Amino acid sequence: MLLAAFVGNWQEVARRNKKVAWARCWLMKRTKFASAALLLCLAPAAFAGQALVVGNGSVQAPPDCATVEISVTSECYPSALAASNATDKMSRKIFDFLTAIQDPADSLSSNGGFTQSFVRFVTDSAGRSAQTCHGTFQKMTTIIMNVRNLKGFEAKFARMQEKVFADFQPPKGNTESAPITFATIGAPTPELFPEHKKQMEMKARRLAVENAIKLFEATKPKQCEITNYRIAEINDNIASRAPTYSNVRAKPSSSASTAPVMFETQTVDTNVNVKIEFDGGHCL
Repeated sequence: MLLAAFVGNWQEVARRNKKVAWARCWLMKRTKFASAALLLCLAPAAFAGQALVVGNGSVQAPPDCATVEISVTSECYPSALAASNATDKMSRKIFDFLTAIQDPADSLSSNGGFTQSFVRFVTDSAGRSAQTCHGTFQKMTTIIMNVRNLKGFEAKFARMQEKVFADFQPPKGNTESAPITFATIGAPTPELFPEHKKQMEMKARRLAVENAIKLFEATKPKQCEITNYRIAEINDNIASRAPTYSNVRAKPSSSASTAPVMFETQTVDTNVNVKIEFDGGHCL
């Protein structure tokens, strides 16, 4: 999208151009934000016109790593200590399992672990809502595994799913008023390494500035020859659009198969507002 506001009286500019020698832009200088060479004027004169151009830049890349979260929850325990002990016991088993399958570059951490009061909401046979587990406690802990190498990730994630669904589910039967401890596993979140993401942001910005210059040169007034111009100001807003993880399906523990692992690409989109000042000499 091009927003151009050309300012100045071109006939007056043409007359003034006979008396003023405009310096042409020839200095190529790198900016601190990107490696793109931008046109800068040697002699800052009172430019006759301005244009505000919106340039767009987009860069895509496959993700570098993925994060998997497994949550362990204990509910309806008679005391805060009992809920805490039950959660910690299952969390330790899961942590040991993940430690055994992780690569040296992978990392494990956990958060949460706060004990709270708990009430369970259920529906009776008549479809009416009811409450149980009054005066009980719950505790949730989230275990986070960051997989740094995505080669073989599909098989690793399948093992995680199978373990959670097979060994860390609540007991079968009527558990409306019974204490239970169980684990859930979420869809993996693909991510970029910070240094890689920064490189993509810089490249997207450079492409956006180049796009703005092309738009300016393609839409400048046809009745005038732009003899000299410079980039006066750049305002940008880099927005990273997070990738999504598709085709992940939770399978019951009786099934050893999982859907194929397919990561969508990480995209960094950039829109920059480029103010261009120009000399409109030689108007026809």
